[in-house]
Amino acid sequence: MALVLVAVSCTGASPSEPTSSGLVDIAVGLCSAAEATDVSSATNAFREVHGPLHDLADQTAQVDRSVAARLLRAKRQVEAAIDRTAEAQELQSLLKELASGAAAALVTLDLTPPAECAALEQPS
Repeated sequence: MALVLVAVSCTGASPSEPTSSGLVDIAVGLCSAAEATDVSSATNAFREVHGPLHDLADQTAQVDRSVAARLLRAKRQVEAAIDRTAEAQELQSLLKELASGAAAALVTLDLTPPAECAALEQPS
């Protein structure tokens, strides 16, 4: 019985460290927020992933601090836009940038960004 418990505890992710699928879910949530056409829906979708977004930034910073910094800057811009009740078009643009930063963070962590976000990518 003790071996089973040890095996389970070794294979499970730490409660403070999201799984790979959990990290991808953050990007999916951000893409949903960026696709929202009204401020309320976009804000609610952003708030659902706000906490875990910090985990994505923390894990990314262990590999590439500049990618994590881009992600956190974009997050702060979205927060500021929500605080000042920005127009939907501005918030959507900022959320697209944040979703792009989350996708870059996933790539940094050797994870595949979600297909749901492909439509948000803007040509360089």
